[in-house]
Amino acid sequence: MASGIKTAIAEYYSTHGTFPPGSFATNHDVLGIAAPGDLSGNYVLKIEVKSDGKAQVFFKTVADGAHSAIALKAFWLIPTDNGGSISWRCNCGMFDWASCKDGGTPNPLTRQMDEKYLPSSCL
Repeated sequence: MASGIKTAIAEYYSTHGTFPPGSFATNHDVLGIAAPGDLSGNYVLKIEVKSDGKAQVFFKTVADGAHSAIALKAFWLIPTDNGGSISWRCNCGMFDWASCKDGGTPNPLTRQMDEKYLPSSCL
């Protein structure tokens, strides 16, 4: 689901030399991608592109089909400029100092999920 978003962010960076700086309210329009709530799937509630090209993926509730380990949790897709090419990594928080980094305990107040439940493409 996130591949189209990653492509749009990488193309924006290629054209402008920077990641989209705004909030999800403006970034989706600037990138020409669907609104956050329209980016959903079996387990994904929505995807929001936030500042600096970071995208937050939100999961649905158990009642809506998400497993209890990820229900109401979220993770981040974080782009990095590697001198002309963009690489992506996942984190359970927006910043590297997130409490879940390197196996720490996720903060339930910020919807952080345990790193072991990140998608396999993140590992």
